[in-house]
Amino acid sequence: MGIKQNEKTGKWEAFYSKRHPITRLPVSLRRRCLKSKADAVRAERELIVAVEDRIRRRMIPTWETAVQEYCVYAKNEKQYMSITIENYMVCLRAHTFAPWGNRLVDEIKTDEIRELVRGKEKTHSVSHQKNILKMIRGVFNYALEKGYINRFPVPMMKFNQGDKIRRVLNEQQAVTLLQKAREMDSEWYSVWALALYTGMRNGELFALTWDKVNFERNHILVDQSWNNKDGFKCTKSGDDRLVDIAPPLLALLR
Repeated sequence: MGIKQNEKTGKWEAFYSKRHPITRLPVSLRRRCLKSKADAVRAERELIVAVEDRIRRRMIPTWETAVQEYCVYAKNEKQYMSITIENYMVCLRAHTFAPWGNRLVDEIKTDEIRELVRGKEKTHSVSHQKNILKMIRGVFNYALEKGYINRFPVPMMKFNQGDKIRRVLNEQQAVTLLQKAREMDSEWYSVWALALYTGMRNGELFALTWDKVNFERNHILVDQSWNNKDGFKCTKSGDDRLVDIAPPLLALLR
């Protein structure tokens, strides 16, 4: 780095060069035809800042790139199922790429994260806000491990659950549903009955086979699930469980 004067023209020039700490390739900038030494000194300071910024930009990815890297990493490390990773990508693209996509990942501040998540209060449920924050936290955890950031910016946030009551079918409503389904000869009657009497998830119902139904011991073994990205897999909790067959369901299954 330095400044020097061209003896022939009397003009000054400034230059600065630094090697990339990983690739070891030099990053150099130069300015010529400066009128005075003072201009050259000022230009040299600007070149130092510009070179450091170029090196940083080659080392630090944008938010969009960091999200894509994280999703590949999560898939390779089998942290989540493929369908979960796809949901992460869709959600992060929808909510974060517009404000942060082209920003370097180490430029995003805590207040910006809080503001983005809080901004979803009027349009999204509390659970969705929590999921957005969870996904953002995952990307920044990855960025911290990779050395892209030197501090973890994701804030601890409390969410107002409000006074909403989670509504589920009571016993009489469940009975009415099945009665109407039978009267209408719905092809979904047996599926709805199995779901109501066992509490099995959608993917678990889809993966259920007859060899898991034990009429002698009167239970159903739930040990796998299914989705359109991963196919057959273990249950959401990763555990197998036995579900008792209620008398009305027993008659239906037989």
